[in-house]
Amino acid sequence: MTTLNISQPDVTLLLDMSGVIREVTLSDAISEKGVEAWLGRPWDETVTEIGGDKVRRMVEDALRTGVSAFRQVTQRFPSGRELPIEYTTVLLGGRP
Repeated sequence: MTTLNISQPDVTLLLDMSGVIREVTLSDAISEKGVEAWLGRPWDETVTEIGGDKVRRMVEDALRTGVSAFRQVTQRFPSGRELPIEYTTVLLGGRP
């Protein structure tokens, strides 16, 4: 029997059309508590300062074209931990 090992993203964020975090899922590789504090907050407020512009561009790109380029941003966790993560944004359900 062959076992299929499918890679899971470390962090999955479900955003609304304004870039506000509505759902958060972490992989088993990241053991952080308290990420529910991100719910209802704009994603760009949960990353380091320099990452805010990248996040806004990714959200805009996904709204315009359906998918953004990969960009690395430093995600700030509620614990204070900062972790560089490569993200892309994908518009689900079609274009607005």
